[in-house]
Amino acid sequence: MAARKKSAEQTEILAKARKYLPAGHFGNISLDCVISDGRGGRVRDMAGNEYIDYILGSGPMLVGHAHPEVLAATHARLDRGSTFFAVNDAGVELAETIVQAVPCA
Repeated sequence: MAARKKSAEQTEILAKARKYLPAGHFGNISLDCVISDGRGGRVRDMAGNEYIDYILGSGPMLVGHAHPEVLAATHARLDRGSTFFAVNDAGVELAETIVQAVPCA
């Protein structure tokens, strides 16, 4: 197995993480790397090293990172706005879906 590459930017962000985050990370894994992007079931750190993402957002991203259908639906919704503190169709539809899946909700 080849040694992982490291970047100066990644080293700087990890130092900040150790300063500002409990235990220096978000709690899922404590790899000495900073993830920059992901596609499907793989992620890449800031130095370009690639990993299989077994965690996938702790479960909610079953289709992987940056799935084209999820991106298209997200972009379509964002064109209409993102957060409303009033009744809106997307919020009511989400509530309905949750109650149908979990009746006690």
